[in-house]
Amino acid sequence: MTTSKSSDRSRILVVDDDPLVRRAYVRILRSRFEVVTASDGAEAVVVAESGTHLDLIVMDVEMPVMDGYEASGRIAAIRPELASRIIVVSGGIRDSTRAAWFAALPRDLRVEKPVDRAPLIAAIERILGTGR
Repeated sequence: MTTSKSSDRSRILVVDDDPLVRRAYVRILRSRFEVVTASDGAEAVVVAESGTHLDLIVMDVEMPVMDGYEASGRIAAIRPELASRIIVVSGGIRDSTRAAWFAALPRDLRVEKPVDRAPLIAAIERILGTGR
């Protein structure tokens, strides 16, 4: 886990197994938010269990070790206040159960790859209630 520390800004956990994608998210988000990263769902669960303050999570679906589907469920059970603050990102889901789950998420909580900066920031700000 890595942290890009700032002052009193909202803290976002970015979860993706691709280090280049994680770095891209950090570049997109760090000017407005404090960013913490995890490389898979299991690491994200550890961050949630640690009690680290989190305002929102951006999580990929397809990851080794523990995917975003399982990690989102575990995090929601551990930290119910985050259940409606997990934005799930997908570039295509092979498993039908996970695909149905993704499709049923509210629009602001699901993002298709490739991720565009402006819509992602707008969704985050709507969820956090900080839209400008």
